[in-house]
Amino acid sequence: MSVLVLESNRIGNGATSAAAGMLGANSELENNDAFFQFAKESQRHYHVLRDELSQFSQINIQLVDKG
Repeated sequence: MSVLVLESNRIGNGATSAAAGMLGANSELENNDAFFQFAKESQRHYHVLRDELSQFSQINIQLVDKG
């Protein structure tokens, strides 16, 4: 696996910090349209992504299901 992270200044400082690490389809989207459904489905896949990242990198991404 290879990953490319693009930031304007330093990693974790620009676009990465703007979202504050929040997956907020329920709090950021108001409509039950196709994009909302896409965002909700995307959120459901983060547990699989967390497990795969942890397995390959030995890094805990600290995914928390509350807030």
